Amino acid sequence: MKAENKEPKKKPVRPWKTFLIVNALGIDFVVCVLAGFFLGSYIQRLTGSVLWMVAGLLLGIAAGVWSVILLIKKFMEGADG
Repeated sequence: MKAENKEPKKKPVRPWKTFLIVNALGIDFVVCVLAGFFLGSYIQRLTGSVLWMVAGLLLGIAAGVWSVILLIKKFMEGADG
């Protein structure tokens, strides 16, 4: 009797897919931060309060982090096989 190797086969590394996912994460985060910044700046110009720019920037960062988390979750679900 032969002892069979029961280790699961490793999936091939796909460098282009990894490259595209990393770029998508970065672009998504930057777009959210910039959108929050510009929205906050617009409201600041209307109201004259610097608080709105800071709030918009913080909301943009939060939206960017949330969006990146969702993208990673979606990618990990597809990677399970």
